[in-house]
Amino acid sequence: MNRIKSDEKELKLLLKEHIHSIDVTDKKWEEICVILATHEITIDKDTLKKITDKAYAQTQKDTHQAMEGFIHNLNTMHSRGGNQVVFSSINYGTNFSPEGRMVINELLKATTEGLGVKGEVPVFPIQIFKVKEGISYSEEDYQKAIDDFETAMAGKMSFKTPNFDLFLKACQTSAKALFPNFMFLDAPYNAHEKWNMNNPQRYWYEVASMGCRTRVCLKICTEKKRPWDGEIFRSLQ
Repeated sequence: MNRIKSDEKELKLLLKEHIHSIDVTDKKWEEICVILATHEITIDKDTLKKITDKAYAQTQKDTHQAMEGFIHNLNTMHSRGGNQVVFSSINYGTNFSPEGRMVINELLKATTEGLGVKGEVPVFPIQIFKVKEGISYSEEDYQKAIDDFETAMAGKMSFKTPNFDLFLKACQTSAKALFPNFMFLDAPYNAHEKWNMNNPQRYWYEVASMGCRTRVCLKICTEKKRPWDGEIFRSLQ
């Protein structure tokens, strides 16, 4: 038994060393098969892919349940006084890694499903989808979606920008569940000259919003400070 556990641990470490994403290419599968063969583990690519597809589906299910729990907790967790649900917000939309996209996708699904058996619209967290040219929006993708809107909304269309499909899902979710709101990062007021798509820490240069939708970034935590804040939207009184 100890030997089996030891072998399992070694196998996990081996796979962890060579697999760095939930999105694995056919070429990578072939490499993994060769690596496993050097450790006297014989498995063909198709069988390995079936195993990982099952693991992917389970990961997706677990992520969805995590997003359900995330929404449920933030709509039931009260403040110290006990008379108010904690005001919370989450900003997302520019993470186009396979893992980031899965989290965003499952969060939108859980938001659409709502709370409880009746699907009550969750008020918290306030959700803000960050729209950015080249990541979640392009005129080319917009026109392509408009030309065949039903196919685009059904998720059966590929786009040039990696997260445009999530932008469409965000719009669909907002139409049913009020959230997410939208923040346009390319607006002159929101743009930052140091933002770089290839920078994994580009979020440092992206505008964020708090629960009441107040724009608070660039004031304390970054080098680009401004003497004012602002709302995502305002109403005329």
